[in-house]
Amino acid sequence: METRYSFGGDDHIFVEVDEAMSLDAFFKSLSMTNAVRESGIKGVTEICPANASYQIRFDPDLISPNDMLAELKRLESAAGQSDRMLSTRILEVPVYYNDPWTHETLMRFRERHQERLEPTSNTPRASTVMPASQISSRRIQAPRGSSRWSASSPGCRSCINGRAGEAD
Repeated sequence: METRYSFGGDDHIFVEVDEAMSLDAFFKSLSMTNAVRESGIKGVTEICPANASYQIRFDPDLISPNDMLAELKRLESAAGQSDRMLSTRILEVPVYYNDPWTHETLMRFRERHQERLEPTSNTPRASTVMPASQISSRRIQAPRGSSRWSASSPGCRSCINGRAGEAD
């Protein structure tokens, strides 16, 4: 797929590297956002990378949208040839089902949120508020518990903002 550029008002450009989330698209998106940060384009205020896309926020008083687009397209040609190495880490997050702590939280929630069987005009019907409570916990646990590991997208992190790419 050819990279697609879309304006978001006067101060954003959304760049879709590919419609599919692949490692090739991820590494190209990552290298392009790194190139934007390293090039120090005047007016860039935020760089927000994602899996197969990224978004740039810029100050249109310092750089016009068309000039920003031209800079991004210029950086794209070098981005495809970047190093495909990524330092990673494994985070273990315990997930409990039917444990005492979750049960205690559930009971505190239920104590403060009564189910009203005779709704008034300002009270929603219980059937519209509580459908998730009717789902069997086994139906939720089965897919999640079938594997010890769960993978997030590579590079999954919050937007990089501040001075054009310095993390908060």
